[in-house]
Amino acid sequence: MVRQHSHDGSVECFFTAVRRDPNGHEARVYRNWVKEVFMPLNSKAAAIVISRADLLESPTVDNLLLQFVAHVSAYQVIVKQWETGELSAYSVVPFPDELHDFIKKEYT
Repeated sequence: MVRQHSHDGSVECFFTAVRRDPNGHEARVYRNWVKEVFMPLNSKAAAIVISRADLLESPTVDNLLLQFVAHVSAYQVIVKQWETGELSAYSVVPFPDELHDFIKKEYT
């Protein structure tokens, strides 16, 4: 998505364009990907983390998993805001970029 729709192919340029113009091409592409691809997948993953936390080997839930669930929860609200026309709404809870490495290390 980013490489296809960013002026220079970078994540930074893409998200700068998204935030600069909520009605622009990049922002429309971003919202579509969030609603149609990321949220369905992330919602399923967050539900698994929540419903199966008892299967974790650690006595506590790792902060990366907590951040992921918070990120997904925030975007559930944000998608609703987008649907009412509040196109400049974005989460202050970032996706935990280290999550993929954590999962590979812990569960392989």
